Formats: sequence, structure tokens, C-alpha cells
Amino acid sequence: MMYRLLIVDDEPQIVNWLVELFRDLDHLDLEVFKAYSAPEALEIMNETRMDIVLSDIRMPGMNGLKLLEKVRYSWPECRVIFLTGYNEFDYVYTAIKYEGVSYLLKTEEDEEIIKAVEKSISDIEKNLIKEELVKKAKMQIEIAGPLLVKEYIYRLLQGEIEDINLTKLRFSELKIPLNEEKPVTILLGCFDDLSKGITTTKRMENYMTAKLIVEELVSKFLKGVNIVYEGCYLCFILQPVNICNSDNEEDLWKKSLLFLKETLESIQASCRETIKMSISFAVSSKSVNWNDLAPKFDEMKILLNTRATMLPEAIIKSESSEEYFIIKNKSDIRKVRLGLKRLKILDSALERGDKEEAHNILSGLMKYLSAEVITKDSIALEIYYSVTLVLLSYINRLNLTKALEHSIELWKLTNSDSHCSWPEAAKYIENVVDVIFIFHEDEQVHRADDAIIRIIDFINEHIDEDLSLVSLAERSYFNPSYLSRLFKQIKGSNITEYIIEVRVDKAKKYLCDYNRKIHDIGNSVGYESPQSFTRFFKKATGITPQEYRDSIFNN
Repeated sequence: MMYRLLIVDDEPQIVNWLVELFRDLDHLDLEVFKAYSAPEALEIMNETRMDIVLSDIRMPGMNGLKLLEKVRYSWPECRVIFLTGYNEFDYVYTAIKYEGVSYLLKTEEDEEIIKAVEKSISDIEKNLIKEELVKKAKMQIEIAGPLLVKEYIYRLLQGEIEDINLTKLRFSELKIPLNEEKPVTILLGCFDDLSKGITTTKRMENYMTAKLIVEELVSKFLKGVNIVYEGCYLCFILQPVNICNSDNEEDLWKKSLLFLKETLESIQASCRETIKMSISFAVSSKSVNWNDLAPKFDEMKILLNTRATMLPEAIIKSESSEEYFIIKNKSDIRKVRLGLKRLKILDSALERGDKEEAHNILSGLMKYLSAEVITKDSIALEIYYSVTLVLLSYINRLNLTKALEHSIELWKLTNSDSHCSWPEAAKYIENVVDVIFIFHEDEQVHRADDAIIRIIDFINEHIDEDLSLVSLAERSYFNPSYLSRLFKQIKGSNITEYIIEVRVDKAKKYLCDYNRKIHDIGNSVGYESPQSFTRFFKKATGITPQEYRDSIFNN
């Protein structure tokens, strides 16, 4: 992590000395700023965060203590180090009352000043992990627990989670009272008349009341979790409670499922009396493995939606679904439905540039698009146009039509008849995704290269200015730390090294002109004082500017 150090003093020679001192330190990842007064320092801190302020304590106008108050208001975590004289202990006594404030005598050696800054950096790093914050985060997780459970169960029902190890971990984290190694049963309810013009709040209140009624009546024999799914369905995922610890697994399930089915009429009666609404249920009369949870839930939703042709307060067993739906290759169709539900994840993967996830989502759907079992069905058309609609939406959002229209024959995307067969159509879709990712990667590289080229041009044209990483980052619209990493990745050296290289090269060029004064040359490459320029040049080349000039003209 890069840290920002602001040096403040009304004596320019002290500021320049300290700036050179810290800019020459390779082991500290510091971006160094300077100000010659407290108001100037505040202007800088109004534009960017500071991690450490190294300041004189006695300055005209606004002294260091007043500056400290302003710093703490804007950047509470900023460390402040005061430089003081022997006769300023009244100021020091006031300053050390503040947490994160230290002081040094102006007579201290350079090493002591460096140690003070190193200690401030160490304190900042330790402070990044606070026990109080960890405790607060845990408390917030406790409060947010029901919402996190709801979101996780929703994803399970959508078929978005397939890794059983991940499920086991999340059950433990979220304190879900279900065993991920054992099967479950599903109870799905929906009010029979949702068109009575009641408000959303009232509807949710009714669902919450119904939820409490179900929990009250079944909790003795069944435990689990529940959510209101998409504002329409009250869904319970349940497992039996072994009260006596004497039943074997098969008998336990038989008793629990019988109890659940026989209790549904009581639940309906209680809802009718309490909230004056009728509710219908679909119930799984057999246990379901976790891997089959999502397709089973999808089937039960379809079952409940048939109640429009039935009397209110229906109770439907999911295993009787063949009476309502005669679907060949039903297990394959269910998997297709789940795959289509996951297309929103495909859209997200495209946005994030996650090629692996995109192909994972596509692979299952493309397998079914290519399979003979559905090629004579309209389901093939549904798969094709559902996927291509996601791709087309992404292409339009990023304005990629012109860039891609020839490389992937974009017109085929909206014309399934352009393919000789469904397997060919599947290959075409996979190729479109590959081309999109190739374009995506090329664009990222191109944008990064362009940003660095602009930064390099700016450095070369403004080498006489104070080229802080923050100001350069603002020109590239990147975070300073990210810009530093990106620059090093592309150029092989960090920005500071590059700026030094450019300054040295320009200084050498200017030194070849004997009519130019050395202090003017120093100003031309960003150094205000001749002493600073001489120290910089000697450190970079091993000789002073004058010695370099003499070597040129003596040869």
C-alpha cells in the first residue's frame, strides 16, 4: 500500500530538505507532498487524503495545533508528527493529548525523523484491523443474518449453487438449521387471489402471518428455513425432527411427511380466519436431494400456477404432476429451465470479463441445444433466443456492433434459420462468446496502454512541475495505487523511477548548453533549490551537475 506524507513548514529550506530526504528512501512506499503554510496544507488535504503530516508546530497565521484540528476533522486516521523547538513544550503538551500525534525536536538526526515516519506507517497498518470494528462487523452480520439466509436460499432455489462443500460452509456460517448431507422436503404456498388491490406492505404482512402459522403448526415435527420468493410464493425447505431419537431415517420421513400433509388443512383454516385469505399449497410427498432442489421447486411453482382452474385452497402433491404435465424427457427439460434461469449470471460474467464462468453457464445449455432430444421442439428456439438476447444486450450496451459485425457475422445472432443445424447454432454461440472475450481483453490492454501513454506524455511535457502520483492519477481517472501498479506492469519500472530517468536525461541535455546556469537547469527539471538538484543528480549519476558538465567540455 502506498502512503501519503505531507510536509508543512514556513521555512522553504526545511521543507525542501525533508522532501528530498523521504523521496530518496526506497524502502518506504511514500508519495511526498509539501506546503509552506497551514492554509496551503489544508488546500492539499481538501483534494486528497493524507496518511501522515510532518509539520512545524509554530507557524505564522495558523499554527500546527490549529492545523491538527482541521486535519482530524477531514482525515481522522491521519498521523501527525510535529517538529518542535526546545522552548515549545506548552504546545507539545496540548498536542500529545490527541491520539496518533507525536513530536520530534528540530535538532534530531535524519534517522530519528525517518524512524518517526516508519512508526506512523506501522501504527496505520496495525490500525487497519481493529478489534472494535471486527466486533461491530460480527454484530451487523448477526442483524443481517435473516437477509443473508434469504439471499442464499433464493440462490439455491434458482440452481445457482451446486458445490456441496460451499453449501456446508455457508450453512455453518449462516446458522441454517438444516443438514446439507440429508434430503429435504419442499412446501410451497401461494394466496389464491392476489388481485384484491392490497398494498405491497399488506401483502407481505399477510405472507409473514401465514409463515408464522405454518411454523407454529409444523415445528414439532419439522424444522427448516423459509422465504417469500419473488413476492408471490411462501417457500419452506424442511427436514424432520427426530424427537425420540428412536426412528430410523425411513420411518422418520414417513411420519413427518404424513404429518405435514395432514396439517395443511389446519393451516389453511387458520389463514382464512386470521387474515381472511385462502391459500393453496404444493407439497413434496417424498424427500428431495439438495442437487434436485431447484428443479423440484420449479416444478412445484408450475403446479401451483394451475390453481386458476381449480377451487381455492388446493393441496397438490408434487408427485402427481404427471396428471397435469405430460412432458417427455422431463429431467432434461428441468435442467434446461434451470440453465435459462442462470442467464443473468452469464450477463454478469460478460460484464466482469469472467470467461470461465460464462462458458460454464453456456456449456449445459449448448449441450441441450445440440441434443437430438429437443431439436424438434420449440425449446431449442427458446434456448437459442434466450442466450442470443443476453449477448445482443451486452453488445449494444458496450456499443460493439461495428467492431463485431464482420468477425462474427452478427446478423446470424437474431436469425436461427441461418444455421444448418442446432449443433452448428450452438458452436456459433460459443464462438461469439469467445470473440467477445478476445475483444474485451484487447480493449482492456488498449485502454491501459493509452492511459499510460497519456501519463508519459504529460510527464515529459511538465517535467519542471511537482509530479505527484495523486495529480497524475487524476489525469488518468485511476486510483493512485492502481496507477502505480499499472505503470509498472506496462513499463517495467515504477512512475518515480521513470520521472527520475526523464529528469536526468533532460538535465544532461541542458548541461551540454554551457550558457545555461545550473540552478536554472535544476528549475527546468523540477528542483527549486540548487542544493536539491545537486543531491538528486549526484545520487542518480554518481557525479554532480558541474562535474558532468566539466566531463563533457573537457573531452
